[in-house]
Amino acid sequence: MSTPFLADTTTKRSIKFDRPLNGLYIPPGNQTNMALGTTFTLECWVRQDSFDVSTEHRMLYQWDADGELSFLWRLYNSAGTGQVHMIVTANGFSASQANGTQVYTARLGTWQHFASVFDAGAGSEAAKYKNYVNGVLLTAGVSTVSTATGTYAATDDIRFADLGVGVDGNVADVRMWNDVRTANEIRDNKDVDLVGDEAGLVAYWPLRGDALDRTANANHMILNGSPLPLFSYSTPL
Repeated sequence: MSTPFLADTTTKRSIKFDRPLNGLYIPPGNQTNMALGTTFTLECWVRQDSFDVSTEHRMLYQWDADGELSFLWRLYNSAGTGQVHMIVTANGFSASQANGTQVYTARLGTWQHFASVFDAGAGSEAAKYKNYVNGVLLTAGVSTVSTATGTYAATDDIRFADLGVGVDGNVADVRMWNDVRTANEIRDNKDVDLVGDEAGLVAYWPLRGDALDRTANANHMILNGSPLPLFSYSTPL
């Protein structure tokens, strides 16, 4: 049974990234049931410290060693306008990718909840993507390119943030689902702790003093960089 987030100043409840120095990754041998395919939902809380113009701040993504893309979930500053990007490709090549982009208002120093949904069977290209901030569906700035029928089966690391191109600030409660989460499910559960055995949950990283996956899949992340990212008492309340 899930429980609401608690105000707890004695427990580290997020991880602090210092762009461009550090990030997290999961090597191929640690990935269980992480081939996302034709339907998936990604969620996390982010507290941005900086957001310079013309910079990307990657959240979850996967490339092959030869540069072929599976999926890329990121925040992007386009001439001062914040954008949420969910980029998906079925064959690994950028020419065949589909890109769901919506505009959002970046609030530096403030926790914001991000959720992005991909549904290859939703019909039109625009309908395949839904991006949410703080449980509210974004509707401005829809952009799509070509057609994606699902994610390419990449065989390299899955990363959160990364050296040089990751989020600058705190991150908490990262969730990966292999199904389409509804607007109500996203809104009603963004402020609660999960158990780890919820239907469709592929990985769940609360990031409270460690980068362990709380599901039975054990998709544990590894801290990367110099210095390594630090765990923090800052919490999305």
